[in-house]
Amino acid sequence: MDQLKNRKINVKIILVIIALIVIGAGLAATVGSLKTSPELKEAGFTALKNGTGTVVKDESRKQRLVIAVDTIDGCLNPAFATAMADRMACEMIYEPLAKVHTDGSFEPVLAEQVDWDQEKLTMSIKLKEGILFSDGTPLTADDVCASIGIRCLAEYNMDVDSVYFHIAGAWDMNEQKTQGISGIRKADENTVEIVFMDANRRNWDILETNIQKNRFADIGQQLTGFRNVTEVYNSGIGTGPYMADTISQGISICLQANPSYRGEMKDIKIVELAQINFYNMKEAIEKQEIDVAQYTANSEQFDTLYQGKQFNVYAKPTDNIYAIGFNLNNVFLKDEKVRQAVAYAFNKEGALNKEWEMKIAPTNVIGYGSGPSTELLETKAVSYDKGKAESILKEAGMAGRIILRLPVLKENEFQMHMASCLKKDLEAVGFTVEVNECTSEEYVQALYVEDKFDIYLFNDTMNYDWATFQNMSRLRDGMPVAFLDNDYVELVSRMETSMNQEEYAAALTELSDKFYEKMPVVPFGRVQRYLSISHDLSGYGASPDALMLENVNLIQSDAK
Repeated sequence: MDQLKNRKINVKIILVIIALIVIGAGLAATVGSLKTSPELKEAGFTALKNGTGTVVKDESRKQRLVIAVDTIDGCLNPAFATAMADRMACEMIYEPLAKVHTDGSFEPVLAEQVDWDQEKLTMSIKLKEGILFSDGTPLTADDVCASIGIRCLAEYNMDVDSVYFHIAGAWDMNEQKTQGISGIRKADENTVEIVFMDANRRNWDILETNIQKNRFADIGQQLTGFRNVTEVYNSGIGTGPYMADTISQGISICLQANPSYRGEMKDIKIVELAQINFYNMKEAIEKQEIDVAQYTANSEQFDTLYQGKQFNVYAKPTDNIYAIGFNLNNVFLKDEKVRQAVAYAFNKEGALNKEWEMKIAPTNVIGYGSGPSTELLETKAVSYDKGKAESILKEAGMAGRIILRLPVLKENEFQMHMASCLKKDLEAVGFTVEVNECTSEEYVQALYVEDKFDIYLFNDTMNYDWATFQNMSRLRDGMPVAFLDNDYVELVSRMETSMNQEEYAAALTELSDKFYEKMPVVPFGRVQRYLSISHDLSGYGASPDALMLENVNLIQSDAK
């Protein structure tokens, strides 16, 4: 695995990444503060606008939910679906064994009981009885074995941090050394055993595998074999509230209610995910043909969706976080007090105001923000405090002594804006900041080749999880940014191997405190995602992780 930490730089890939972080021009919209339903508030959404006017629907229209999406691939097999629309549909068709929460707890769904052997290497999963697939057949251990096995095949180029990588025999299978996966075993008709290569916290994540009916005659087939069987590769049969009806590739996905679903089903009997392009979106909204839309502030359809009068509009910062990174070859930046001073000095709210706040929400934390599940993790989070930053530098005798080089892409409006704000704030407390405006080629050279930087701006997926904390201690494309503080690395290791909920929660809290104490990076903004929902609808919730509607089967309409 060491070769992953010391991989050569692929300049073309880096240039693509640079292109992806370019932020477009701001939008003239004002964020308000309205009452948010408990379900959405718990998931981290904030209400921005209440829908107005009368929504008119006949009885058949009340039973159909139309969700506007940007793109559709039309793949409804949960092992292979990647497009947002496809994943949204899969969340309604399939169910996991359990939902695993940030604090280490889990909520059983298809699983009745989960046990570990003494060495914490073998997980035993007992299934609930009486659960049926949408075709009326019962859920069995064979289906679970097949669902986990096909994920192992689907991730044949899997990252070493993937839970599927750690199943015994999965790697040998993908290397064509064996015909099956030895670590996936059927104990009886309702019990599955999963054997892992090591005791690791991430192994719990296997419970989040979406389960589909076993239609794979030989799980030992190579992935290409499944890709050649269209009805297997693109579809599946699940236990969720809905099942696939029709798919018009690139246009729409239609789901209908699952007659075998064991849960409650209220108004919505049909769900349509429709790709509605920029040119007819306004007309579709005026005709009240759209009930739900998910989008970002950079979407071409933002103004139309945000301003649709019938929509309640909610915003949710995602786990795509912008942060300040440090060159830890800099002798000053090796000192955690200096990194803390940078964090205290930067006024994130001031920098991300007006046109930027619709795109990126200011943040001091790496999780989904304040809430019952994260309050204990954020007691030591660093917020803007100019006086604190000044006193840190003065007490350390470093005021006026530290020069920080900050390379930015001169064609990137967002980087240029943030560099200007960062320079102003840091120099106000005693740093000197040299902003180097670069072309794409010069930027790559400065960061990845010549080591001509002290701080830099980047964005990445972050949350209160093991992967985020571990990534801080790794090189980033060869850059000298790996945070190798002994106490921090030891806590990361402890969190990784904490197998019960109490140990994991304790390690997570201690590691979060250590992160905000040591400040290996300074988070400052999170990409915003928006949800527009017709105001006649109620009963819905949302997932804090996937940013998708939940409880669609519980939605009701009071349209006239």
